[in-house]
Order: sequence, then structure tokens, then C-alpha cells
Amino acid sequence: MIYLDNREVPSDFPLMLDGMGIKYELVQLGLADIQVYGIPIKVAGSQGEVIYFVFERKSGQDFIASMLSGHLNSQLYRMSTAFKHSTVVIEGSISQALELSDTNRNAVFSAMVGTFLKHSADGERGTISLLMVDDLWDLALLIKYTDNKLMEPLERVTPLDLPEVEDRNSQIRCLLAVTGLGESRARAVFSKMGSLQAIANATPEMLICEGVGLTSAKKIVDFFSKKPQSL
Repeated sequence: MIYLDNREVPSDFPLMLDGMGIKYELVQLGLADIQVYGIPIKVAGSQGEVIYFVFERKSGQDFIASMLSGHLNSQLYRMSTAFKHSTVVIEGSISQALELSDTNRNAVFSAMVGTFLKHSADGERGTISLLMVDDLWDLALLIKYTDNKLMEPLERVTPLDLPEVEDRNSQIRCLLAVTGLGESRARAVFSKMGSLQAIANATPEMLICEGVGLTSAKKIVDFFSKKPQSL
């Protein structure tokens, strides 16, 4: 789903989205110009967590002006604090924008690097990407395919086809190979899932139980996933 800030109405951007047949809602966004979210389908048909991507669009001149005023730093901080995934999209040529200003080229490129290295000071909540497009049409394409891909099924590497091990304790000992899991948490996961094969086939969310959070659950899934073979 795409949310478009209602301040975009005077621009040609909504018309371009309409021309592409892209559905969106006009709302008042407190931060950034565009929000795209999806709920991907995981293995076994279950829905995953909601994933948000937010986009702030700036012309080359806007980027330079916000850098000089100090607004860029403030905006990046707020975006990285509020969202896990943010993107600043620069439309048009930075070189052309520099020709129209007296700004030092090195300072502008330093600010561009600072954009995708910026994060909130209190815990690095989110990351910010920096993209450049030629014009609004390309931005509309970018939003279109972001929306499409956020609703695609999440691909997961084929889980291992494990040999049958009947002894419960032997299966639990296999889990101890997962870095940092420990015996008590290994037993908790096994008690919930019932077998090593069920654990190997699970998504991280399915493995969460007493003492086992999402971080440990992801380690278990990674441990039991085959690595793709290089061609």
C-alpha cells in the first residue's frame, strides 16, 4: 500500500502514479513524502511482519539548500529514529544544481555520504539509503516496484532434509551447535516444536518461546538453512 503526502497534490507525481495504474492514498504524513508498506507471505503461507519504507524526495537544489540550512541533519535524524527503512531520493543532476549555486562540491558529496551513514544516536534504530533518479517518472517507477516487491512472498532457503534421529536427547544435542543457544533454550525450542525436522522447517517467529527471542530464533533458522550453491 502506498501513502502519498497530500502536499504532493500540486506536483505531477500523483498524475504519474494514476497513469501507471498505481493505487495510493493521499494523507497528511508527518515525516517524509511517501510511505510504502507490505505484509509479505512467508513459508507455509503465513504472513510476515509489516514492512515500511519511507521516501523523502528532493531536487538537487533542495538537497543543497537543506544541507546549508541544517535542516537535512535534523530530518535524517528524525527519519532514522522513526523508521527502520528510509530513503532520500535526489531527482535530477547534482552537477547541474551545483552550477546554479556557489556551494563547495566536496561539501555536497560529503553530505550525500553522510545521508546513508546517518542513524539515530539512541540505538541506530533505522538506516537511510540514498538514491538518485533522473526525473519524477523514474521516481514513480521506483515506488511502483517497491510496492510490488513488498507484497511478494519472502523467499527462504530450502531447509535441510535431516536424517531421522529418534532419541530426544540426541536431537537436543544437535541444537547445541547453534552459537549461543545453550541447553535450557535448546530444550525449550524442542519442547515447543517436537522434532528437529520441525525446527529446521520453521520460521523465526514460530520458534519464539520462553527464553528464546527473535534474535536466537533467527540464528536457529540460519543454522538449519542450506547455503545456496555457487554456479
